[in-house]
Amino acid sequence: MVDVSRDRRVVRRPKWGAGDAQMVKSAQRVLQILEFFDARRASASEAEIARELKLPQSSTAALLRTMLNMGFIALDRTTRHYSLSERAALIGSWTDFGLVEAGPIIRLMEDIHRKTRLTVCLSRRLGTEIYNIYSIRPAAARYPRSASGRVGPVPRTVPGRALLYETSDPEVSRLVLRSNAEATCSAAPISLADFRQTLEADRRRGFSFGDSQIYDGLSIISTVLPLNGEHGGRLAIAIAGRPEEMVVRRFEFASVLLRSIECSLTANEMVPRSF
Repeated sequence: MVDVSRDRRVVRRPKWGAGDAQMVKSAQRVLQILEFFDARRASASEAEIARELKLPQSSTAALLRTMLNMGFIALDRTTRHYSLSERAALIGSWTDFGLVEAGPIIRLMEDIHRKTRLTVCLSRRLGTEIYNIYSIRPAAARYPRSASGRVGPVPRTVPGRALLYETSDPEVSRLVLRSNAEATCSAAPISLADFRQTLEADRRRGFSFGDSQIYDGLSIISTVLPLNGEHGGRLAIAIAGRPEEMVVRRFEFASVLLRSIECSLTANEMVPRSF
């Protein structure tokens, strides 16, 4: 069955279990899980997924753990139900077959990118880690492409600091101490007193600034979006660029970031907030 044909490109939906010997079983199962959620349009437990797709429980657990660690699914720690994450939802948003329209967050990111000509990233917190779930990068950029997936521990990333604006002091302390305990030998320990002071300054001005934890030679300006993600928790939006430009123009870029959040989205899509 042909789903979409455009510019001589044909996309076909495979018949799972058709016995194609060339299929990689683990890849096939991951895609089955994604299509399961697309059809279900609701969260599901590990047992439900295994039963519906007729997969071994052990294989299902391993696949879900991998997809969770890569940020493609989210886990409700209370119900132990899985669901697709924002990262999974945003994959393919750059293609336009006339079937879908970019949502307000994508339009916001594109607006900021047009105004700054810099990389714009969307991140979220999963447990004690920060994951980059979507990015828009200048076509002519001479620095590496921004990666999706794990960025690093919450207190060691700029988007992570932004996502701590509304976090209690005990939780902030816990995250910093855990990051220090789990850090590699090359990572300098974080001073809790200094971190709290920096975080308080970030809260007052409404944005965080610092060096990238993904690539050397990039600096980041980030703030938290005034809405919860699809599965709870805040989302952080960030601008990335060369340090020599970011340091000099950080307040200009931060102003673009904050004003775009307030002005580009309608009240029905996102309710602006101040810190």
